Amino acid sequence: MGVLVPAIDLPIDIDDARFLGDLLFDIVAASRTLGLDAETALREANERFAAHVGRMEQSARGEGRELESYDADGIRALWEATA
Repeated sequence: MGVLVPAIDLPIDIDDARFLGDLLFDIVAASRTLGLDAETALREANERFAAHVGRMEQSARGEGRELESYDADGIRALWEATA
């Protein structure tokens, strides 16, 4: 079982890869307008996510378990506990 990231509610329905690509392009353009570096922001978000999953794995090992042994509710609880 993978770790499901809490998602934000989008006011639109993303239903295909082309639309997703256009949306990502628009987000990068908007960030550039604001003087933000979208690539750096994404890289830092990935690093925070990896660190969070690392804390989850460490907590699971402390219980003598592997992360994969948790069900969806257990993963959610572990996500919250290690925030």
